[in-house]
Amino acid sequence: MIRKSLKPKIYNYAISRLGAHDYKHGWMKSDCPICGKSQKFGIHIGRDQAHCFVCEYNANIFELIREVEVLKDFKEVFRFLGESDYGERLYREEKVEKLKDVDVLLPDNCLRLDVGNNLIAKAARSYLCKRGFDLSKLIYKGWSYCNAGKYEGYIIIPIKDRQGNLNYYHTRRFLGNGPKYNNPDADAMGIGKSLIIYNISALYLYDRVFLCEGALNAETIGNQGIATGGKKLSQWQISTIINSPVEKIVILLDDDALIQAYELALELVKYKKVKVVHMPEKQDVNDIGRTRTLRLSHKFRYLNYNQILTKLREIKYEQRA
Repeated sequence: MIRKSLKPKIYNYAISRLGAHDYKHGWMKSDCPICGKSQKFGIHIGRDQAHCFVCEYNANIFELIREVEVLKDFKEVFRFLGESDYGERLYREEKVEKLKDVDVLLPDNCLRLDVGNNLIAKAARSYLCKRGFDLSKLIYKGWSYCNAGKYEGYIIIPIKDRQGNLNYYHTRRFLGNGPKYNNPDADAMGIGKSLIIYNISALYLYDRVFLCEGALNAETIGNQGIATGGKKLSQWQISTIINSPVEKIVILLDDDALIQAYELALELVKYKKVKVVHMPEKQDVNDIGRTRTLRLSHKFRYLNYNQILTKLREIKYEQRA
């Protein structure tokens, strides 16, 4: 972590030396000092992160300063910052990971899957059983349902961090009318869905993971399944995957997201082995099941950057045609 006394110096350095300006959610924005691309470089002092969204430069801030100023080591960086005078603009730190300090709790009227014998309780269990899940495993992981209130008729899927702490939850309607998904607002939870990955621990436990859109698909795969909550990943999700020790990523997005799947593969392939699996039309992992998904996965191979780029161009051409 960056010492509190150095943060104002780094903030003023970024403005004066790199031409950065305040952007949003604690980020500063500037031209990339590495590749020169205009306004594609982000600096977050609170996270100690510097990243270019074009050349994919990614480093902590001390490493950035060391490279820009051609300094020998971090001792010289500390000395440089201590002696620098780039102004005295006021630095106010803004945290993104937690928008505010809140205790994340499951919603009211939330019950364990094995609790209750009314219509809603039976419908919840029936819905998950028909999708091929072992209820005992889901109960162990904290999956539940709501029988009243805002989330009545929804399965509640807890999202935990690496330490096992609840930090968010997804919802999936199984009964009644309403949106298919009804996930909580970031303001209410203190964190947004762009800052979570379902079963994030798999990135640190296995050398290969299967990346899906939704938690039901990831849970169908089992312990090596992760879910990002959508077709388009946030920069936090991408960075978390890149910086984890996992070696291989099998991308299992729905069939209507092939372009997004190959675009994601392009971002990951510099750091991981990546393959994109083409799912059957209008079917996802849960629809065809774990066994068929794994068999299908074996038919596709890991690709290098040029192969992924070629495939992406072919798919875009086919869709335009």
